[in-house]
Amino acid sequence: MDTYIRFNYSNNFSFLFRKFAGSIVLATVILVLFVVIFSIGNKIISAEWENYKKNQQTKEILVKRKETLSNISQNAFDKSQAIAIALPDKNPILWTISQIKIYLTENPNTLIKSFVVGGEDKSLSDINALTFTVEIESKDISSIIDLIDYMQSVSPIVKVQSLNTDSNDLVAKSKIVMSVYWSAYPAKLDNINQSIFSLNQEEIEVLNSVAELKQPVFSSLSPSVPSIRENPFN
Repeated sequence: MDTYIRFNYSNNFSFLFRKFAGSIVLATVILVLFVVIFSIGNKIISAEWENYKKNQQTKEILVKRKETLSNISQNAFDKSQAIAIALPDKNPILWTISQIKIYLTENPNTLIKSFVVGGEDKSLSDINALTFTVEIESKDISSIIDLIDYMQSVSPIVKVQSLNTDSNDLVAKSKIVMSVYWSAYPAKLDNINQSIFSLNQEEIEVLNSVAELKQPVFSSLSPSVPSIRENPFN
């Protein structure tokens, strides 16, 4: 009888131990799975939260950009064309010659004796420059000064580099060295989510003064009207 009780007790203890060990293993597996799932879920939630904050920042930038663009008047677009002519993306020497011709037409007492185009100056990082020399004759020095003032009030932008004069009672001669400038436009625009920074008052005044420069005259050619030819082979 004692042997049976010991055997039965041993069987019950073994069964309870296996059941308890199985519960421990199951709990351990569940705990490991919980830790893994929590770690993965935490990474996903963190990534989604970062994306949400980034999207919110982009949204705020786009809203501000929309407000800035909506406040731009039509007058600003008109000025942008004038500014693009003042500092174009290609060599503007022909426009400058056109401006000089306009001055000579309005001031027939001033004559150009020579016009020499020099080489390009590429010392500036983002701006190209071309130097040219003009030798003029006039009845008095005041006409030469008027020409210099005129050239600094026209578009494209012209800078007087040097001036040499020689005058007598009959004629005033002058040799003026000037430069014109141009700059390539950006190859690509900034990303749409980049903030737009407003110009300060000084920058606005500079742009306004540039936009008010006298523009070159662009001639427009009217299309020719076709005529009837008696001999179509001529």
